[in-house]
Amino acid sequence: MPRRLLINAACLTLPLLSDALSLTGLLKRSRNRARGRRVLEDFSTPWQLDIRKGSTGVLYAEEAGAQKPVNWAFLSCGRVAHDYANALRCVDGAKPYVVATRSADDLPRAEAFRDRHGFEKAVGTYSEALLDPNVDVVYLSSLHSARVEHVTAILECGKHCVVEKPLACNGADGRRLVELARSKNVFMMEGMWTRCFPAVEHARRLINDGTIGAVTAVISDFGFDAADSGVYPTDMNDPSTGDPIYFSKLGGSALLWA
Repeated sequence: MPRRLLINAACLTLPLLSDALSLTGLLKRSRNRARGRRVLEDFSTPWQLDIRKGSTGVLYAEEAGAQKPVNWAFLSCGRVAHDYANALRCVDGAKPYVVATRSADDLPRAEAFRDRHGFEKAVGTYSEALLDPNVDVVYLSSLHSARVEHVTAILECGKHCVVEKPLACNGADGRRLVELARSKNVFMMEGMWTRCFPAVEHARRLINDGTIGAVTAVISDFGFDAADSGVYPTDMNDPSTGDPIYFSKLGGSALLWA
């Protein structure tokens, strides 16, 4: 029997929009959605991961009518991967299975990541993780400049994947990856986590239902502490002297990084 995925994403709750949108209410709605199950059998056409449609919740693999945990592979074990691994603890049915680094020289980092987050094993190359038949879905958080190469490898191995944003550094590469995922009939998602906020869901519902009338302007501000991104380069021509966010050749910049 072909393997099927039941995909539901865990949601963070932010009581930001109105008095009616209380934290208690948000948590209750999130729990109610998590009880639902949606079976994905065909990934060849676009599928909206929109929590307004009840299409998010707990992640399971289903084989021969029996549910089993979904084995996750992590490619790269940098800072953001730690955040994702911590969040994965809250997702029913998700099992931290294997973490991989780019080369055997970095294997001690993967082993430390494995021990910290409870992964079953650590390996010294991405290919070793991708060729493991027990891997159900891959989480990728490698450097932006290598995303196309790594996502292509994941899809060519027939693995489902969640890719840290950005999926690619330009639209043309992004479209090619989408077409490849469709041709392989596998699930691929860019990790745009704000889309899963119940607060964002509620705002979109208010707009779609006409509750607040026609939207004529949107005023938005976004900022973050760049000091948290690492060392500012001492030489803008040498990426080894600072954090990748400051180097366009590595896919840096506020637009692609934040």
